Amino acid sequence: MRRYLSGYKAILERPEEIILAVIHRLPILWLLQATEDVPTATADIDYARALPIDRQTFSQALSRLLKDPLPAVLY
Repeated sequence: MRRYLSGYKAILERPEEIILAVIHRLPILWLLQATEDVPTATADIDYARALPIDRQTFSQALSRLLKDPLPAVLY
């Protein structure tokens, strides 16, 4: 998880307004579980599905994961 959180931080540091990140399903689920704006039912995401997340929501989810990753991992 540390490796993915580091990658998520690198994405947030990018200056581009829109970023396409192709990520494995499990780290996406971790991020979604830490995102209050995305319903928990979204945890059953399909493969190869686009999941747009705005910068603020992404940043808040990353902050939650960095603070306490356990709830996301135990979803």
